[in-house]
Amino acid sequence: LFLVLCMLLAHCTECWRWPDHDGDAAVSHDGDSAVSTGSVKKKVVKLVVNSNAKYVRNQTWQKLYSSLEATGFTDYDNLILVKGGAKQNKTYIDHSQQGITVLETQFENFDLHGLSALYHNKNDPLVRADVYVYILDTSTVGKKFPQKFANFSKLKFYELARPPPPCSNVCAFGRGVVERYKNNFDKNVSKIDGLSFEWGFAVNGVQQLSAFADNITELLPRVEKGDPVDIYHTGFPRRVFWYPDFDVYKYIFWAHSGDIAGGKVDELFVPSLLGPWLKLLLCFSVLVALALAVLWVKGPSLLTQSRHQQLGKANLERPREP
Repeated sequence: LFLVLCMLLAHCTECWRWPDHDGDAAVSHDGDSAVSTGSVKKKVVKLVVNSNAKYVRNQTWQKLYSSLEATGFTDYDNLILVKGGAKQNKTYIDHSQQGITVLETQFENFDLHGLSALYHNKNDPLVRADVYVYILDTSTVGKKFPQKFANFSKLKFYELARPPPPCSNVCAFGRGVVERYKNNFDKNVSKIDGLSFEWGFAVNGVQQLSAFADNITELLPRVEKGDPVDIYHTGFPRRVFWYPDFDVYKYIFWAHSGDIAGGKVDELFVPSLLGPWLKLLLCFSVLVALALAVLWVKGPSLLTQSRHQQLGKANLERPREP
């Protein structure tokens, strides 16, 4: 409990609520693609959807795309669909889906290959932006999403805006964060490590986005909504979490993986989802339990032996009668 409290305190001291940037002018850094509108530059904000070549065939992206259409979202030329595990690396405009940008990458790294692809393609005109809003394809959006999306233009160059972990890596950040993290997300992580990362821990040398930001803006935490739903018709319901500052609904196959790709469904070891500190606390608890077990078994005999020794010593010290 002490370790958990220390972690929460450290987390709270580095974060704060969303500041008021209404008076800030959009400023281009290092040749960013800010669009000039007279004397004020309008920031380019792009929505990045992390997806997988296997998932696209199973219609997860179509669910998200349909929900965007239902909101009246029109900024499709600033939407990047990142497809990990593709056959080749390429970037192109998909005119069949209102001109969205598709970024295909052979690299596949669960929720993180989209971040890797952003860095390696950051100067591509189809990818370059001042601010990126990052979500996963196993999501849908609410009717307020277009306005929430536009609000992220307030972010500064080295600013990160995120809900408290765990948050399924839903976040928004300035271009400067991408330029700083470089190859950080090029390392493979396991599904379990990825979940520990989601809880706010560095894994396998992969640092959190916060390590590359000058400003960290704490957004509202996620809220669970209703009962689990089988939104993808796999036979496995998913828990639904709502992110108020994005108006995004994320669908999680809790403590399992593998239903969407159509392969084997794996059960994840739940305690490992809670990160290295909880593992350390668990090991400490086991050691305490073993110590108590030893005392339980050996305690009575040790007490008896100690009592006999004390009685013998007392008998030796007692003066003999003449």
